[in-house]
Amino acid sequence: MTSALVAGVLTVAALTGRLPPASVGREVKSATALAASPDSRVRGFDEISRDVLRAGVACSPTVARMVVDLQASDLIVGVEAAPLEKTIRGELRLVATSGRTRYVRIRLRIPTTGRQLVSVLGHELQHAMEVAGAPEVRDAATQRAYYLRVGYERLGGGRFETDAALEVGRRVEREVGGCAALRLSR
Repeated sequence: MTSALVAGVLTVAALTGRLPPASVGREVKSATALAASPDSRVRGFDEISRDVLRAGVACSPTVARMVVDLQASDLIVGVEAAPLEKTIRGELRLVATSGRTRYVRIRLRIPTTGRQLVSVLGHELQHAMEVAGAPEVRDAATQRAYYLRVGYERLGGGRFETDAALEVGRRVEREVGGCAALRLSR
């Protein structure tokens, strides 16, 4: 498949929120390899986040697509599992910018179920996709301005939301229902 055709397939997938059936296997295979690669732009920082990332790409075509799509971005996305406030299931923060590379951190609240962790991962990866598509987001101030423009502030204290991320989280939760890969090691 040519790179232009792959890009077209991924664009259709991004616009419709679904991967065409013929591309699902290739997308998952590619995303699975990326999830395990130290060269991936989406990286788990601890055992739980690596398990969630692997389960996400195995169970959700949406997560698989985003992991693949983020390879073409200027972001490095670090994922970590961490105890967060009960009202916060996950978060994405821009943590640094160095030259042409931007670093973001996704934190997933533990403890919770594998299905919820993968759903939150999908939600937060959508936020990473949003930031990847907004090259003007270079620090906390520009991130805040961006999210005030495309989303809304939630819970105060610099917490933002978008309708797209909410929808992706719901979609991923539906996709992962009953998936055997959700039997995480912890």
